[in-house]
Amino acid sequence: MLLSSDDFAALDIEHLTPKVHGLNCYSHLNKAAVLFAANPKPDEKHLIRIAARAIDGMNPDDAIHSILIERYLESCYQFLARIGFRLSIEESGDQVYTVVVPDIRAANYLASWFEDGCATIDVSHSYGTKELERSELRAKVRSEKQAKVKAEKAVTKLNKAKERKSAVDDKQRAIVKAILLDKKNKVGRMKDLLIKHGITAPTFAKYKAKFKPELKELGLL
Repeated sequence: MLLSSDDFAALDIEHLTPKVHGLNCYSHLNKAAVLFAANPKPDEKHLIRIAARAIDGMNPDDAIHSILIERYLESCYQFLARIGFRLSIEESGDQVYTVVVPDIRAANYLASWFEDGCATIDVSHSYGTKELERSELRAKVRSEKQAKVKAEKAVTKLNKAKERKSAVDDKQRAIVKAILLDKKNKVGRMKDLLIKHGITAPTFAKYKAKFKPELKELGLL
């Protein structure tokens, strides 16, 4: 979202450029945000490393860090130091000041200018924290979805197992009923009836015990 000067005025926001060193007319403010980008670009870092190697005793990483401090971290500090925390304790009292910076490097650098306990870094609203929260939420949703799919598969498997068992029971029930009906109607000897229906005497006995209540109700036992 891009805001114009009129938008800032309507929102009662003071819009300043990054270079505001020495200005004293914003000490009435107690909140500020750094929105500019001042990190050295990759090609700049490459040139800095080349230049540093050309100078005896200069560490390329130290050179880049020095430029980072001068261009970025110090600019953040000078920009934010325009608001009320530049005042003395007598002038500011117990006023709490809130500032927003681009990353944890700037937060640590800014905090280093204050005595221990005077500056608190809150990363709960940072991009990294929010991204972690979003990542954890996505993982939770994915886990719940996987658990749901797993549960559905388990239910489907159980239902299929029940269907198979029901089909087996129906087949066994039909066989034992047919044999007992043939016996009742004196179609043949039990030995021949078992051969006709393709089961053994022990299996027939097991089927009778399994469906005994139903068979008795039908008058077959």
